[in-house]
Formats: sequence, structure tokens, C-alpha cells
Amino acid sequence: MSKGQIARFTALAVATGTLVATGVGPAAAADLTTTERFYDATGAGQVLRITLNLPAAVPGLLPQKIVQDIVLTSGAARTGKAPAAVGGAFIGKDGSVALMQSLLDGRSESSMDKQGVPFSLASIPANPLGLTGGLLTATSTVGDPNVDGPVSSNSSSIASLSLKGGGALDAVLAPLQDALEQALGAAVPTAGSTGTPASPVAPVTGTVTDVLGTVLDTLDGVTSDATAPVSDAVRAAVAQLTTAINDLLADLTGEITAMSATDSLLDVGLIEATQQVTRTGQTVTSQATNNLVGIEVLGGLIEVSGIQSNAVASLGGGVTSSAATAQVLKAQVGDLLSVTLTDKLEALLGGQAGALIPADVLAQVNAALAQVTGLLADTLGLQVSQAKSSKTASADQASASVEAASLVLNPLRSAVPLLQIDFVPAEAAVKAQSITRRVITPTTLTTTPTSLPRTGGSVPLALAGSVLVGVALVARRRRTAAL
Repeated sequence: MSKGQIARFTALAVATGTLVATGVGPAAAADLTTTERFYDATGAGQVLRITLNLPAAVPGLLPQKIVQDIVLTSGAARTGKAPAAVGGAFIGKDGSVALMQSLLDGRSESSMDKQGVPFSLASIPANPLGLTGGLLTATSTVGDPNVDGPVSSNSSSIASLSLKGGGALDAVLAPLQDALEQALGAAVPTAGSTGTPASPVAPVTGTVTDVLGTVLDTLDGVTSDATAPVSDAVRAAVAQLTTAINDLLADLTGEITAMSATDSLLDVGLIEATQQVTRTGQTVTSQATNNLVGIEVLGGLIEVSGIQSNAVASLGGGVTSSAATAQVLKAQVGDLLSVTLTDKLEALLGGQAGALIPADVLAQVNAALAQVTGLLADTLGLQVSQAKSSKTASADQASASVEAASLVLNPLRSAVPLLQIDFVPAEAAVKAQSITRRVITPTTLTTTPTSLPRTGGSVPLALAGSVLVGVALVARRRRTAAL
């Protein structure tokens, strides 16, 4: 383009107020997508649920049916562009008796907007229910789900708890005591005693005294009727087992006699639950753990040293795993007698002393003990179920759970049991989700003329421009002629 053409175009632009520019601009665009992967984690634990069906309501105090959840935790978190986290720890929840629920209403709850206030109580206040407990605590905190470390941490515990049934239990404990005394081998009660032969408790067939007497005779035969010399070690073992069996009979007698002086349904030394969601790198983990120590039912007639459950699930960063365990701890008397809460109440003699007894004699002893525990369980209407665990793990989900173990007492053989205790259910889960978003971005660039906005040209400016163009043309001709 010559200088004259440039000048003429410039003048035209000034006159019309429009500029035409050559520039770079997008010629086409393509759709791109981005994917965000985020994780939802949840977890919960509950140590105890107590269901009590009294034969008769206590006027002005208790309904016939009492339900109470004790020591619970829960938490949830979400990572990603919309992070969230909550947590909660509770001493008691979902109770059917207002007075009991109010005594166990300690809690601590938290969210990303507000951290939970810790709860602490030295002891449960005095109350007409006879509910006692000490050192009750509940704590809950949350953190940023997109940062490594604890995201939702929750803990609840009671150092000791005792639940008494009040005077209403007399209607159950008195006839139950009579039946258990019969099971031990005591005389059938007469009218005017703590109960009557017409007790609603199921009649007893066979006695513990008779069964254990047979066992003692069998053990005595190992040494007294032996045709071959018996070593001192075997004699000592027989003496140990004999003492253990006599102690067992004495303990049972003492516990049953003590029932008349107590109305305690349940005593627990320690109840605690913890639940936590954590993040490590791209891995999110949820875990719930429950723990019970020192369990006594009916004033100590049934004892279990402890029950534990644990559920844990992890997902993300190449990790996908889950685990669930439920463990029933054993209660032992020395090295001889162990009692476990599995699908039934079991008592086995063993240990070092049992290893020295002839196998056939030890088998007879254990068979007799099974008969004893079966007799007591039948008298109590005792049913026991183990905690069952399950787990799953895949690329998009990991979960673990422990179903509650349970102990049921139904001595009256009624449609609903006197007492049901559900122990240590727990659950943990982490799920992954992906969200795809559409993004439009330029892909090619071309050079194209672009009309710029009007500049606001005027007639005077146009005339001035024309004069300049004319001057430029005259100057050009003169230079050309001079050449």
C-alpha cells in the first residue's frame, strides 16, 4: 500500500469516526473437561443399648419398658471444592424415659463453623432410678477435610455405670432366686419364703450339686482308684481342679444368695467409644472403636471381662481397604476356669492343671461343666449372640461394620424378655465420587480485519484531513518533476 493510499484511508477514517484494524482473534473453540474426585467419609459407634421390660410399672417412676442408648459417637466429612465436616459425642441418646435421658444428656457437637464444647461430669446426680456413674466425658473437634491430619475426632466415655431396676425387680428376682437355688440343689421353697413352687420361672430339672458331685467323684477316682502309681504332679493337679470346682459351687451359691440384697441389673467398669475421620495425602480413613470392660449382670451372677469392636475403612491415593473385628475378652479364675461370651455361656477347665489330667477324665469334667452352665442358662432364660462383622472394598467405596452382640435374660419366658443388652455396634465407610466439568478454551488463532468502535469524527476534521492529503500529493509531484 502506497503512502498516498494510507493518507487517503486515514482521512476517511477521521471523517467517518471508524477505524479498521488488522489483528489476531479466535477462529474456533473446542470443549475440554476437567474431573474433580472427592470423598465422603462417615462413621459411628454405640457401646450399649439397654432394653428393660418390667413385669409391672413403678408408680410415678418408671414405665414398664425402658430403652436407653449409652455412649455414642458419630462423624462425617467431605473433601473437595465444597468441604464439610461434622462430629458428635454423646453420653446417652434416644432414651424412652425422660428422667434417665436427662441424666445422660451430656454431649459435644462440632462443625467447620463451630468447634464442640467438651462435656465433663464427675458423677451422675442422685436420682430415684438408682442410676449411678462417674467421670462422664464427651469431646468433639473437626478440621479442614482438604488438609492432612484429623478431620473429625469424637470420643465419649463413662468410667463406671450401674443400672438398678428399683422395687419392681422384686417381682422377678425373688422367684428367679428360688429357681436358681433349686438349680444348685437347695430344697424346694415353701410358702412364705422368697417365692413359691408356683413361681413363673421355669422349673428346674437336675441340680448343679449333683453334676459337680459326679465330677468330683471322677476326679477322686484318678488318684484313689488308680491301679498304677500316680505322680505327685498328677495328684496336685487333681487337687487344684477339685478346689476350683468346689469354689465354683460356693461362688454360685454366694451370688444367688446375694441377689436378694441387690436390685442391680447391669454394672460396667468402663464404657468408651471413639470415632475419627483422618486424611493422609490423598487417602481418607474412617474408624470407629468401642470398648467395654468389667461387665456384670444381675449383681455379678453373669460376668464378662470385656467386649471390643473396631471398624475401619480407607480409600484414595491408591488405597482401598476395610477391616472389622469384634472380640470378646475372657474372664478367668486363676489358670483353671475361663468363661467366654460367644454363642453360649461356656466354662472349661484347663490350664497347666488340666494338661496333667488324663484326657478322658478332663473330657468328662468339661462335659459336666457344660451341663452346669446349660442348666443355669436355661433357668435364667439366657440367650447370647456374637457380634458379627462384615467388610467391602472397591475402587469407589470401602466400608466395614460390626453388628451388635446381644445378651438376653427371659426367666419368666414371656413374649418380651426382662432384659436385653446390645453391645458395641460400629460402622465406618468412605465413598468416592467424580464430577466432570466442561471448560471452553481457544484452539486456533488467525489474522482478521476488525472494525474498531467509532471515534466520533466531525466535518472540520474531515476538511483538515483533506487539506493534508492535498498538500501531500502536491509535494509528491514536485519531487517527481525535480527528478
